[in-house]
Amino acid sequence: MALPLRTRDPLLAALRDARLARGVSLDRLGQQAGFAHDLIGKWERGARSPRLANAVAWANALGFDLRLTVVEKAPG
Repeated sequence: MALPLRTRDPLLAALRDARLARGVSLDRLGQQAGFAHDLIGKWERGARSPRLANAVAWANALGFDLRLTVVEKAPG
């Protein structure tokens, strides 16, 4: 069951949902990713924003590759 999420950031929401779907606690994720569990909680709630490298480590600890695609904007 998804918990309330204050952030509207789709990346943070997706990482949080992935953690919950895998049944991984904040403590365990923190140990695997190398971050304090309370910091990850702040990211998930939208109270703080992770740097890109930290979001990559977070995704990797959950078994995901985080990929960004640069695309040219349409004119106008």
